[in-house]
Amino acid sequence: MDENNKNQTKSTNSFFGIPWAIAATLTVILMSAGFWLYQSKFSERAIAYKYYVEDPGLPVLMSTGSNKAFDEAMNHYKLGNYQKSFSSMENLLTSDASNDTLLYYSGVNLLKLDKSHEAVEYFRKVMSDTASEFFRMRNIGWHFVY
Repeated sequence: MDENNKNQTKSTNSFFGIPWAIAATLTVILMSAGFWLYQSKFSERAIAYKYYVEDPGLPVLMSTGSNKAFDEAMNHYKLGNYQKSFSSMENLLTSDASNDTLLYYSGVNLLKLDKSHEAVEYFRKVMSDTASEFFRMRNIGWHFVY
């Protein structure tokens, strides 16, 4: 009788063990898939691709003033000469390293040159300046995303 009781307990444990193991495995798989889908849909990169709008650049007027170097850099940008535009803006940044417009367009130029990791550094500098117009626009943009 004792032997019969052991066999019955053993078969009951193995019967309940297999479904629970399968359920636990499926739960882990479903949670992992859900997390992966959530991350791919709401990652910064996915949001950037979804809401990216081509920046036409700033208007360039005929000038002889101190903005001539900036106007030249912006003309290069508008013509698609992103490397020349970036180089010109880098030269301007040596004298005004916190200029949010120069930082922003330097980042955009780098994006156009497929240097996204470098571009992010410029965008982060722009976003860290709370007095920047870009900072305020970013905060408004987050309201539309969420």
